[in-house]
Amino acid sequence: METGKSNKNNRPKWVQEIFDNENDFWKKTYPQKTEEEKVKYWASTLYRDMRQQEESGLIIYNIYSSIWLTNTLEKEPDFLNMLPKIYSIMVRYV
Repeated sequence: METGKSNKNNRPKWVQEIFDNENDFWKKTYPQKTEEEKVKYWASTLYRDMRQQEESGLIIYNIYSSIWLTNTLEKEPDFLNMLPKIYSIMVRYV
């Protein structure tokens, strides 16, 4: 593992690669997804996040906050309209 600093934000290179990969996902990969693929992405992400909360002994709904919603809507402006479809997928796994 390379430990040298990158030029961006003085982060170690391996950390910067994680940030860059996420940024590429949101700018390049996610916009190319169909609505169905986006719904499945959000359903799996929310399910995983809620499950991690539960496994940690925390309240599963605490992942939701006004800051979380603001960040989510920046990534997917149509998120609230997608919620019924997202929850219809999630309910199959609980």
